[in-house]
Amino acid sequence: MTKATGDGLECPACGQDGSGVTNSRVYNGTIHRRRQCRSCGHRYSTVETHFRPGDAETIAHLQERVAKLTKAVAAFLDDESPKG
Repeated sequence: MTKATGDGLECPACGQDGSGVTNSRVYNGTIHRRRQCRSCGHRYSTVETHFRPGDAETIAHLQERVAKLTKAVAAFLDDESPKG
C-alpha cells in the first residue's frame, strides 16, 4: 500500500473507514483508484470525477447510474452467496 487515508469511504466488506491507495490512473477525465482497506485488507475500486457548480443534471444522472449499479452488485452477490 502507498498512502493511508481517513478518506470517509467505508470498506464494502467490513464497513471500516480508511483505505490505502495502491494504484491511480486518469481515464476519460476521471480518476480510477484501487484501494485496500486498512482493517480487513479487502481491495476495491473507486472512480472520482469533478463537477462544476450548477451541474445538477449530470450529478442526478450519475446518482441514478450508481443506484442501478448498486442494485446489480447486490443481486450478483446474493446469487454468489452459499445456499444452505
